[in-house]
Amino acid sequence: MSWDIEMMGHEMRSPYNDGFTTFEIKKKLYEIKWAVDKQLENSPNYVGETEWLEEQEKNHGKKEN
Repeated sequence: MSWDIEMMGHEMRSPYNDGFTTFEIKKKLYEIKWAVDKQLENSPNYVGETEWLEEQEKNHGKKEN
């Protein structure tokens, strides 16, 4: 799944694609993001999850939304 997302990002930034094509790719990425966000909002919390998320945020250089 992450490979597919990486490839979508690559295609979206490709200078060989026009804005109509790249905007469609970006819309699909937003749809994926919203679907994942919805599932995470409706998921239970686990022991050690907070610590794991903090470590991942450090490694990825981002904060959770």
